[in-house]
Amino acid sequence: MMRLVAATLKLRAENSWLGKNEPIVSHQDDKNVVFAVKRGGEYVAIINAGDGQWCDGDTRYGISVGETLGPRARQIFNSQAQEFGGWDDSWTSKGAGFDIAVHDGKLNVKLPKWSVSVYQFGS
Repeated sequence: MMRLVAATLKLRAENSWLGKNEPIVSHQDDKNVVFAVKRGGEYVAIINAGDGQWCDGDTRYGISVGETLGPRARQIFNSQAQEFGGWDDSWTSKGAGFDIAVHDGKLNVKLPKWSVSVYQFGS
């Protein structure tokens, strides 16, 4: 738990976007208790507050993100990462590059249950 808190504090300190722009809910799925919040077109935070999970094999969950600052994204935070007591396969992508494509205003991601993940958009 201490590592998770330290990682969230570091994310906040290194990313001033958390305090910029008005938050916009870009995705709301009441049935599965999943929603996404954007601040500008550069970042999106995805919250899965339910028991549903889309992480097995090639299973992905489509998050509506609308317009973004780039056609690709990279995952920069995953609350279900192995170092926080989760598992390594809960990441959509652990690479440093923008390797996740945005298709038709949606980002298809692995989505572990009871998780928060953050993606940055770019090229």
